[in-house]
Amino acid sequence: MNFNPKLVIFETHPVQYRVPVYQKLNQLRPNSFCVVFASDFSVRGYQDSGFGVDFSWDIPLLEDYQYFVLNKASNNSPHLFF
Repeated sequence: MNFNPKLVIFETHPVQYRVPVYQKLNQLRPNSFCVVFASDFSVRGYQDSGFGVDFSWDIPLLEDYQYFVLNKASNNSPHLFF
């Protein structure tokens, strides 16, 4: 990370309904924050065991704001990122 953010937000993984908030915040206050994700499993899509289907989000989850991923997913399971 080559900037000095005033705010660091910790998340388990990229979530489709939070990303627009981060993008808008970055438009209003560029480079004032960074989101740290524990995992990036949701970026490539995964199988939802509750519904038994594979899916991926139709919006880019990692664009237009600063972020850092602690554990890049080697698989797409939301249960293994801890």
